[in-house]
Amino acid sequence: PEPADLREPEIRFTPPAGESGGFSFVATDASGVDWRTLRVTADGKDVTAALVRTGDRVSLPKPSAPWAKGLHKVVIRVADAVENLAESEKFFFFGPRPSGVPDCRLRKDGTALVDGRPFFPIGVYGVGKREFNAYDFDRACADLKAGGFNLVQSYSDNDNPAFFAAARQHGLMTWCEFRSPEKKEFTGFQRGDASCLARYTGDDTAEYFSPSVMLDRHENAKALDPGRLTCQADPILNKNSLRSRYRDYVKCTDVFMPEIYPIHDDDAKTASNCVARVVRDMDLACRDIAAAKDSAPHGLWPIIQYFKGWGWKRFPPAEELYGMSFASIIHGAQGITWYTYGGFVNPEKKKFNYGV
Repeated sequence: PEPADLREPEIRFTPPAGESGGFSFVATDASGVDWRTLRVTADGKDVTAALVRTGDRVSLPKPSAPWAKGLHKVVIRVADAVENLAESEKFFFFGPRPSGVPDCRLRKDGTALVDGRPFFPIGVYGVGKREFNAYDFDRACADLKAGGFNLVQSYSDNDNPAFFAAARQHGLMTWCEFRSPEKKEFTGFQRGDASCLARYTGDDTAEYFSPSVMLDRHENAKALDPGRLTCQADPILNKNSLRSRYRDYVKCTDVFMPEIYPIHDDDAKTASNCVARVVRDMDLACRDIAAAKDSAPHGLWPIIQYFKGWGWKRFPPAEELYGMSFASIIHGAQGITWYTYGGFVNPEKKKFNYGV
């Protein structure tokens, strides 16, 4: 059975079409929306009295003055009939768009298209300067390109132009962290970076962010940096749970990256179950997408375990790695990534974590 309604209303926002145009949004909820609680501000000014509601859609027909160039913020507060409160932050932007940025979108079947051409992501997490690449991004990206990768990500150097320059130099695309549009991501180099395939809006998502926060990030990324995909990563099941963590988040990104790390223990059961775990998780994700009945396409880029450490007892050997990787593709993946590029070994702190 479905749990009681613990979710705040879902708010889908449509930015103004022009500098003299109004905005609109649709608010829906399983328990019904309590419209008496609605409060909306635009750039800090309360505009609630000027709103017009028709059913679930609410509009600001026209701003009191044309929108200025730059970033604009709309805050929508509304509760449902059982007092779950949504506080949604939606952004839009007027001004010149970056040039030279490829058009990245999903085909109806979830395949990524880059300037209209199909692209199958083959990616790796956590690229950084390490002893095995002579602490050099150019060497790291050259090695990865030679190894067949076409997509890279960095935690430590997400804001480092040198990482993205090396990726471009070697024909690699990137996925870039995105949180708040008010941070420098939309005023700095990343906004016009031609390597960026997707905005990474959540990591271990359900652990930290509600569906409404993730939907805001998705819509804001689309409004402010069009031509990119959005993606998020999460384990699809909690331990001993049969309910998918992805189910409530399907509409919150273009792409879901299920974290599939089944080689936790060094025993016979783990060895015999690792491919079956991949099949189970991929099938769950596909069913979640079908159940969402969303008009927008959705893709799956699973993250397959290729590490030892962080509590996981061993690497998958070649046979397991091959079986898990191809099982994920057979069961619905339109791309694939592996975690992680390099671990971090610190004997003094008894940390022994290893990557690809």
